[in-house]
Amino acid sequence: MDSNNQPSNGKSKFKLSFKTNNMIIPAFALVGIGLIIIGVYAIGYKVGDKSGYNRAKSETKTNVADLFNNTPNPFNTVSGKIDSVTSNSLTILTTKGEKQKVIINDKTRISKGTTVLTIKDISKDTKVTVFTNGEKDNLAATRVLVRD
Repeated sequence: MDSNNQPSNGKSKFKLSFKTNNMIIPAFALVGIGLIIIGVYAIGYKVGDKSGYNRAKSETKTNVADLFNNTPNPFNTVSGKIDSVTSNSLTILTTKGEKQKVIINDKTRISKGTTVLTIKDISKDTKVTVFTNGEKDNLAATRVLVRD
């Protein structure tokens, strides 16, 4: 033996020997089990992904206005078409299909673009956006914008 613990003929003293016939069956079994686990995981992932996609698709709002139905209006505006006009109020058919009465006073500014208007210039079916103060049943208009 030399200093590397090898016999002087150059071959290793320790020889590992595996019988290949005994290892083939367990190796194939492990690979098979691994493929089954991967397959079950992939099928579960695909089923869950498809289920989630279909659920999201069915819950998606198709109308942009529906996205904001339950959100408060931070600008205190009422938009829609004029349903009726009196000397001191407007009744507006809103974009949500509701009728909303808005009080007009001497401080209310009415305009279309840069043109200043009066309440007499507004008629039924005119599209407007009204900026308001007050509560839902007692709204006072601060500004009325007539739209095309």
